[in-house]
Amino acid sequence: MIEYSAFYSFANSAPEGFAEAKVESEDAHFNRDLGEFLLPYDAVRRAAD
Repeated sequence: MIEYSAFYSFANSAPEGFAEAKVESEDAHFNRDLGEFLLPYDAVRRAAD
């Protein structure tokens, strides 16, 4: 469980290396407990575009 609002992305039957994939936003990261990438909502609100 996370303590903040976030956008998420996951892959059903994730390919090998999925968790190590690079994502553009520095605020996004892979959460191993949930098995998905997270992008905090506040980071999106602060973004210029």
